[in-house]
Amino acid sequence: MAGKREQGCRTIDRNFKEGILQALNTLREKNSLCDVVLRVNGCNFPAHRCVLSASSSYFQALFSDDFVEKRSGIVILEDRDYFQMEQVLQFLYLGEVEICLKNAENLVMAADYLHIPALKENASLVLQKSISLSNCLSLHAFSLKYGCALLKKSCDCFINKNFTQVAKSAAFGDLNYESFIELLTRDELNVSNEAEVFLSAVSWVKHDPHMRKELLLEVLKNVRLPLIAEKQLNEMIMSDQFLRNNSIPLNSLLNINNVSVSASEFNLNRHFHVARTGPLETAIILSGGDKSYLKQRLQNSFVAFLPLPDIWVTLPDLHLPRHGHGAAVCQDALYLVGGVSGNVSAHSHVCQFSLVENRWNCVVADLPQPVSFSAVVSVQNKLFVIGGRDRFDKILSKTQCYDPLHNQWHCVKDMNFPRDNHSATVLDDSIYVISGNRQNFRSCERYDLSSNTWHILPDLTMPRQQPAAQAFSGKIIVAGGSFGVTYRLHTTCEIYNPRTNEWTLVSGLAVPRAGCCVAGTEDHVYIFGGSNGRSVLNTLDSVERYNVTEDRWETVSVIPETVISPQVAVVKIPQKYLR
Repeated sequence: MAGKREQGCRTIDRNFKEGILQALNTLREKNSLCDVVLRVNGCNFPAHRCVLSASSSYFQALFSDDFVEKRSGIVILEDRDYFQMEQVLQFLYLGEVEICLKNAENLVMAADYLHIPALKENASLVLQKSISLSNCLSLHAFSLKYGCALLKKSCDCFINKNFTQVAKSAAFGDLNYESFIELLTRDELNVSNEAEVFLSAVSWVKHDPHMRKELLLEVLKNVRLPLIAEKQLNEMIMSDQFLRNNSIPLNSLLNINNVSVSASEFNLNRHFHVARTGPLETAIILSGGDKSYLKQRLQNSFVAFLPLPDIWVTLPDLHLPRHGHGAAVCQDALYLVGGVSGNVSAHSHVCQFSLVENRWNCVVADLPQPVSFSAVVSVQNKLFVIGGRDRFDKILSKTQCYDPLHNQWHCVKDMNFPRDNHSATVLDDSIYVISGNRQNFRSCERYDLSSNTWHILPDLTMPRQQPAAQAFSGKIIVAGGSFGVTYRLHTTCEIYNPRTNEWTLVSGLAVPRAGCCVAGTEDHVYIFGGSNGRSVLNTLDSVERYNVTEDRWETVSVIPETVISPQVAVVKIPQKYLR
């Protein structure tokens, strides 16, 4: 039968499903068996309570509780656009509707009011595709009012990328003070120099000089004036009649940024003396690693993977080639911690890579306890270096904590068990530690920062040496690993649900692997490299991505240079360094 496919003993007839929806909509159009009327600005729309309740939480609440609409069978929707109600009903009954620029905003407003997330998302998508210089600011305001997160994100990206042109639009001058200041303080503004931001700020004030001239100094406090040469700043002031007429001397502006002035007084942030980054892009950075198949040496490679276009970008090499190290992002910087380098089996060295400036800094205090094969995570603006091996090959249960603000290390509570070659991830401000080498192949524990205590968790469903673990969508996914002297490899994966405190097996990897690394973005989990045997010939260069909706792994990319067990971290990095 057409439209029918079999899944084991279960038969799914898609034609029948669609036929039911069509039949229900036909009943609505003929006002047959309808038990409720939607009255919109004097126009009546017959409908069925059960269909409306199944499609909208607004109607479900209205007809389930003791509201007057439940008894009367009439729902009055005043101040709604009745031209859109027929389209809303088509979507509720059929799951389809024609959306164009003329009706998209009205459909978003109707879907927001009636709690129809799918319709709201689809109408927002049409608006996203229409973003331009002429409407980006108005659509941004619209997205904030109606809670369209993806539309807001798209508008933000467009405004940041095209700030100079946006600042010349009429809508820019119409921004209210709060929206304007929020825009002015963004790191991601794409400007060639800070003078462009200064001129834009002055332009906003001059748009309504009578009402805004008193705000001029407050506005200019959000411009990064130390980045503008004094001579250039003076010339811009002297050449602007408005600034001269309002007696804004150069010294007053410079005093805003004087180091003797407290940051709290002028609401300065810690980036005030740093050039704006321009638009940021999500990337997964791979660092270092063990001997490669071709070069047979430690790696100092440092590359960024851009998942959506499947592009690899080379970044500045590591200062110190290493493997067995840890990596984590904390306060706009990537830290590489410890590891093996040369004849040093456990390093105390910590490197910091500035994502904003695209360069390495070696100003971080050394680890109190040198380690290799530890797990490193970032939580609450601090780094945690968990377990690992010392220089005498002793496996540690120690947890070392780094405070970037004071450049100081201290130790917190030890784990219940010593571990190395384990995995760690962060979920809801708790640190989860999975497995370990030589022992504890199945054991897991959780660190509670508020109480400084470690709690034993249920064992994994199967023992795993060197698996990959990543928090994702409120759960923790553990993939791959090996077990036993025969190096038996796993394709299997399992997920821990903290609400039920249970592990559940899920779809396995496309290729069995251990010693791989894992990273999670907003939408996906990625597995990089690893090994499917003991020889360097078994080193893997493939990248797999987990599709949560379909519960399956798919190969999506190839690492440019074969390397065993590099470390990965998800970062936001300026686009200018990725092109």
